[in-house]
Amino acid sequence: MPSIKVSEEVYRKFKAFTKVVDAVIGEEIGDETVYADFVLSMGIDRLLQDPLPDEPILQDTIVSMFNKNPEFVAEFIAETLKQGQIGKDKQAEKWKRYIT
Repeated sequence: MPSIKVSEEVYRKFKAFTKVVDAVIGEEIGDETVYADFVLSMGIDRLLQDPLPDEPILQDTIVSMFNKNPEFVAEFIAETLKQGQIGKDKQAEKWKRYIT
């Protein structure tokens, strides 16, 4: 299984956040790997929607397409952003605060 290194602060937040997941789901969902998969999967799906127009049907469609073919969809969105066909400026500043 691949591993990802994160800062101590992010790990501390992740461990604390598992309690929120348990409360929403109504039970513990598994070991640390299950929580990490859940948080990363949900986070990626949500982050994927950020630069897209605020149209739920479009966002849901793109997320579904991404889950079937992540490489193609990510490349397409990245190229579209670079060409300025969808706005990235609103997200760039918001995302930069999470980069250490």
